[in-house]
Amino acid sequence: MKSLVRCVLLAATGAVLGMATLAGFALVGFNTTMARDFAKVNAQHSVVGDSPARAPRPGRIQTAILLGRNGSVATDVMGPYSVFAGSPKFDVRTVSSARSPVALSGGLTVMPEATYDDYQSGRLPLPDLVVVPAITEPAGSDEAELRAFIESVHAAGRMVMGVCAGARVLVETGVLYGKKATSFWSDLDGMKATHPETIWVGGTRWGRGCECCHDRRGELRYRRKPACRA
Repeated sequence: MKSLVRCVLLAATGAVLGMATLAGFALVGFNTTMARDFAKVNAQHSVVGDSPARAPRPGRIQTAILLGRNGSVATDVMGPYSVFAGSPKFDVRTVSSARSPVALSGGLTVMPEATYDDYQSGRLPLPDLVVVPAITEPAGSDEAELRAFIESVHAAGRMVMGVCAGARVLVETGVLYGKKATSFWSDLDGMKATHPETIWVGGTRWGRGCECCHDRRGELRYRRKPACRA
């Protein structure tokens, strides 16, 4: 299964890169985009999902794509979702702290399909793979549940994949301590300065069987235990 996940992750890299490159032409800077590109979700018009989360599809790799309460980058969410959902080997769902609409960049909103409590209560099995996009407040108190969920999944030995600046979320947990990792290329220098406990890698296409897997611009990461090879 891990070999299959690795191959699909590499395919997801290409999909995310393609959309991120197009989006990049419209951006003055990542921080500016994160500050201005998210539509405010009007609580008065939010419809909270009250139906139970659908049952997992048996025999498939359970995949959770996390959504920040106050906004996530659309390409980081939609690219991996499209790739994984297009494979019969994966059972994919979006997950957040509540089943109420959350914002994606560009003015989109999305209704999460499950909550962290669905997993913690045992209504859903822990995911085999967790996808972490860039979100607006990676260290904010509103995202404490998201960070705790990442740590619990990691502690259970499951795979965690950060997309683009999703590394900003992961460094606020303990999952990257002492590990090799990468991030959005323009974030790397800052990450090295603020989070020296992580070994930041850039400038290579991808690494097989190591702590990180990344394209030449450093936009994909996942956790593996075997020794690294080029």
